[in-house]
Amino acid sequence: SSGINAEYGQAKYECDALIAENKRTYEMKQAEFNQEVNSSKAEAELAYELQSAKENIMIKEEKMQIEVVERRKQIDIEEQEVLRKEKELECLKRAPAEAESKKVMILAEAQKAKTLALAGAETAK
Repeated sequence: SSGINAEYGQAKYECDALIAENKRTYEMKQAEFNQEVNSSKAEAELAYELQSAKENIMIKEEKMQIEVVERRKQIDIEEQEVLRKEKELECLKRAPAEAESKKVMILAEAQKAKTLALAGAETAK
């Protein structure tokens, strides 16, 4: 009976030791697996953040290009407006000047005709 108890105790001890060793092996494998999963998650998150940052940079660059084009168009519009106003001012100044010049020419021609007519009348007398 005591030999059987000793064998039973020895067998139980060996079984318990084997169970404990298998449990440790399982826990170590589980920890390795968890570490690999966490590492993969971290890599995926970093890759996502990197890609996101790259896309944000591209979006900012595109927005800057759009702003540059808009500014250029605005400058073109402003330059056209300046030219339009210059032409308008030129017309406003030139038209009266031309009218005045025409008036002076007409008056000069009239004076000339008058002088010639008076001279002709004097000669005819």
